[in-house]
Formats: sequence, C-alpha cells, structure tokens
Amino acid sequence: MIEKLKKFGLTEYEAMVYSTLLKEGELPGGKLSKLSRVPHGKTYQALETLEDKGFVTVLPLNPKIFQPVNPEIALNNFTNFKLNEYSRLKVELTEELKRIKKTKIEKKIIEKISVVAGKKYTEPLRDHLLSSAKKYIKYIFTYDDMPYSMIRITNEALKKGVKIMFIATKRENIKLIKEDIRRGIQVRYYPVESLRIVISDGKLARISIVNPRNTKDRISIYADNADFAKMLDEYFDMLWKKSRSL
Repeated sequence: MIEKLKKFGLTEYEAMVYSTLLKEGELPGGKLSKLSRVPHGKTYQALETLEDKGFVTVLPLNPKIFQPVNPEIALNNFTNFKLNEYSRLKVELTEELKRIKKTKIEKKIIEKISVVAGKKYTEPLRDHLLSSAKKYIKYIFTYDDMPYSMIRITNEALKKGVKIMFIATKRENIKLIKEDIRRGIQVRYYPVESLRIVISDGKLARISIVNPRNTKDRISIYADNADFAKMLDEYFDMLWKKSRSL
C-alpha cells in the first residue's frame, strides 16, 4: 500500500503517516511518530503537507490531534487537484507552443468541473477567475484579509473597464472595504454564513462551502460551465438587492 500511495503522489513518510492514521484512528503527533516509525520532526512535516493535500485534518486540542480523511474523499479531491493542475499547465504550454510554432490551434469547448479543498488550492482558482474577467466580476468575500494577488488582479481589471461587485460577509475590517471602494470596486454588506462565490463574465464560477469555525477552511467547486455560472449569478444578484451600502 505504501508503494501505491507513493505512485499516487505522496512521499514515503506521508504514506507511512497516513496509513498509520487509517489503521489506528486519530492520534497526537508524538504517538503517531512512534507507531508509524517516522522520525518526530519528519512526522509533523508530513502531517503539514498531508493537510495541504487533503488527507489529514487537525483537531484544535492541546495537544493537537490528527485524524485521517476518508480515503475515498481524500483520493478523489487530490485527483481533481492534480487534474486541475495539469489542466492549467496544458493551457500555459499551449500558449507557449503557439508563440514558438506560430501555428493556429483550434479552441475546443470543454466543460470542466473541479472539486478542491484547502486554501492552497482554492486561491489559485480564485485568481484565475478574477484574471479571466473581461466584463464583470461578482464575489461574495469574507474580508478577513486582502491578498496582494487580489489587489494586483483587480487593479488590472479595473483599468480594463471590468465592473467589480463584492458582497462583504463581514464588516469588521472596514478599512479594507473602504480601500476597495476607493479603488473603484462596488462593495455592499450582507451576512452570508457559509457560502463564498466568485463569478467571471457569467462563464466561469466557483462556489465554496466554508467551515464556520475557520473561514479559511473550505471545499470549493469550480466550473467552466455557463449554466452553473448563470445559477450563481442569479443568486448573487438576489443577495445584492438585499445587501446594504457601506
């Protein structure tokens, strides 16, 4: 099983730690290190990367308790992440090859649906959606912080005349909100509990289900599908009408 997990994309230590958790159940790091026979420091390093890859979750206790994600869910999410990663790489390579060979490559219409988990995977998808917009961006946004990549991408979009509408789910960071309004983004407030949405031109869309205990912990569905985007577009517009100016 260890070798198969390694072929799937895990390191040897990650495979040993994950298989031990599946066998023993949730464990603190020290005991997990002993049972898995992975060095103490390497155990925590493996746990951190396994969490990023969606194979492990952490219970915020003292000491921390680590538990394995259901193998079917973990393997499916990691597969979708790798497929999405390869998809983005394919697009980048296609553009580079077109510039080298200067040959015309016909575009094919391909419906893409990806399910990803964790901030590490959802943020690149968000940035792709934002940077793809030519007409408008609609975003239900927590405003816990404002990543530099979002500032850069939205500034570039505004310069191109893209209309940007944000629904803030929180008002605590009013300074960030006021700064976005000053930059030319339309921002209104509505307390959406657990859903975050990004829509680009009614063509590309992402919906995220947020863990209420940790708003940065979320599972996202990304789709290059007009029907899916239209459905979320209509939901956003409904909330926009209910939202309040800031």
